[in-house]
Amino acid sequence: MSKFDIKLIEAIKNENLYSYLMSCNFGLERENARVDKNGTLAFTPHPAAFGDRLKNYNIKTDFSESQIELATDVCSTLEETYDFLGKLHEKVYNTIAENDEYLWMQSAPPRLPKGQEIPIAKMGNFEEEKFRKVLAEKYGKKKQLISGIHYNFSFNEELIKKLYTILSEGEDFKSFKNRIYLKICRNFIKYRWLLIYLTGASPVFHSSFIAEYVKRGKSLDKESFYFQNMISLRNSEYGYKNREDFYVSYDSVEQYLTDIEALVKRGELQDICEFYSPVRIKTGNNDALVNELLEDGIRYIEIRILDINPLERLGISKEVLYLVHLFILYMLFLEDSDLDKKHNDISNINANLVALKGREEGLKLKDKNGTEIYFKKLALEAVKDLRKLIELLALDSFKSIVEDAEDMINNSKIIPSNKIFEGIKEKSFINFNLEKVKEYLK
Repeated sequence: MSKFDIKLIEAIKNENLYSYLMSCNFGLERENARVDKNGTLAFTPHPAAFGDRLKNYNIKTDFSESQIELATDVCSTLEETYDFLGKLHEKVYNTIAENDEYLWMQSAPPRLPKGQEIPIAKMGNFEEEKFRKVLAEKYGKKKQLISGIHYNFSFNEELIKKLYTILSEGEDFKSFKNRIYLKICRNFIKYRWLLIYLTGASPVFHSSFIAEYVKRGKSLDKESFYFQNMISLRNSEYGYKNREDFYVSYDSVEQYLTDIEALVKRGELQDICEFYSPVRIKTGNNDALVNELLEDGIRYIEIRILDINPLERLGISKEVLYLVHLFILYMLFLEDSDLDKKHNDISNINANLVALKGREEGLKLKDKNGTEIYFKKLALEAVKDLRKLIELLALDSFKSIVEDAEDMINNSKIIPSNKIFEGIKEKSFINFNLEKVKEYLK
C-alpha cells in the first residue's frame, strides 16, 4: 500500500476541512466533429447561430471548421458541471440537426475525406489560423480530428489559504499554492494509466483514418480497424500527441516554463500551447499564460486524457466525473516523489501499454525501478489506497465509485472500451457510433 502525506491529512482532520474537498471548482471542455447523416465529416461552416467563435466562450471552433468545442463555465459542483454541459450539448445538437448533422460522440474520427480536403477552422484571426496551419503540416489533418474531453480543476482558494497557515515551509502563498498543484501533476503523470484503463473509449478506428495505421491494424470488417486489446487510440502512440515524449519538469513553475521555452527555441514546439502533456497547469488566459503563471501562479490544472464515451449521451458520465475528482484527491494525499526523466519515461511507457493493450490478460507494467509487475496487481493496490483514503477523510460518497473501479479491474469485459469494441464488432464502426448519435438526438 502506498504511503500518504500524514501531515496534510492531519491538517484536514484537525481543522475540519472535509467540506472543502468536495466543494471545488470544475469545468469541462468537449471536442466533437460534426458529421452528416452517413457519419462522414461535415463540410459546412461553423454555424452562425453560435455567434462569434472568438467571443463565445461556451461554443468554439477547435482545429477544423468541422470541429466544435463545448466549454462549461466554472462550476462549484460536478452536478452543476454535468448539467451545464448537457444544456450546451442540447443547444448545439438541436441547432445542427436543422442541417441534418450530428455531433460525432467518439474520440476516434468519423469517416474522413483525403487529408487535404479537411477544412482548417476559419477563425478570422491571422495568428489563430497560422497556428492551426502549422499543426496541420506537422501532425496531419486526420490526426488533428481526434477529439476528447478536458477536465479542469482547482480547489476552493479558502482551503489553500487555511492549509498555508498550517503547512507552509517559509514560502509565500503563491509558491505554496503552486507546490500543491505541481505535486498533483507529478503524481497524475505517474498513475494516469489507471484512469486510461477505466475511462478509455476509442478501441477501433475507421479505414479512412491514417493509412499507415490501417495497414498495421487488424480488421473487424472492411471499414473497422483496431489493434489487439486496445483501449484508447487517443492516449496511445497512435493518438494526437507531441511527436516526442518531451521531458518537462513539474518541480516548479519556473522550471516548467524554462523547459517548454527551450523546446520552442529549438523549433520543437510553436509555443506553450503545443505542449500536449496529459496534465497542464493553467491560468485562464492563454494569450498571457507565461506571464500570468509567473506573476499569479497556477489557477487550475487541465486533465487531458479523457476519451469521449459513445455509450453516454454527453460523452461522459457523472460517475466518471466523480472518479476523476477522487483520483485528483488521491494524487494530492499520496506522498510526493520525484518525476525525473527516468520516471517520466516509465510513466509514458505504462500509459501507452494500457492504452494499446489494456484488455490483455496478464498485462505487465513497470514499477518506479523499471521492474515488470502485473497491471492487475498494481491496479488493485491503488483500489486499496483509495479505500484507505476514503476511510481517513470520511469521503463515503465515493465508495460506490471505488467498488465499480474494482469490478472493472477484475473483469475487463465490463470496461467501456470492451463494450464499445463488442458493439462495433456487431454493427461496424460507423453504424455503431451513428446509431448512438441519432438515439441521443431523439
